[in-house]
Amino acid sequence: MIKILISLFLLTFASLGAREDYGGWAKNPYTGCNTRQEILLTQYLKVYEKVRKCKITGLWVDFYTGEMLTEWNKIDIDHVLPVSYFDKYCRKPNASFQDLRVFYNDKDNLVITSKRENQRKGSKTKEQYAKMIADEERRKAYEEKYDLIYNKYCPRT
Repeated sequence: MIKILISLFLLTFASLGAREDYGGWAKNPYTGCNTRQEILLTQYLKVYEKVRKCKITGLWVDFYTGEMLTEWNKIDIDHVLPVSYFDKYCRKPNASFQDLRVFYNDKDNLVITSKRENQRKGSKTKEQYAKMIADEERRKAYEEKYDLIYNKYCPRT
């Protein structure tokens, strides 16, 4: 029983530590906004109000579902190629902190989605999640974006 608990603790700690290796959202020194904020500030359909420098209220489109999103606290920025997948299959053993930070903040790999849809997608593989996207055009856009990032960061085996 103790061995099982220790194993669970180590697995949990290892997965948390891996995410921390990426340094989170990078702050743009020119705008003062982080990557998440910049995605929201540049990919809106409509701005209702500028709340402060790096935050607006507005209207966004969920990349995966096409749903209209208006509530700031229900929006997530998702890595199309999941960080967990990258960490397990694509991350080079000698990757520097800067290399990991570049991947984590690569705007080509980031899309706006609802928190609900982000949890639904989780760390599924491209094939697993593509089956869950009902709209054919959205599924194709997802697969193309995924392939673009995969080819950019994942070595061919």
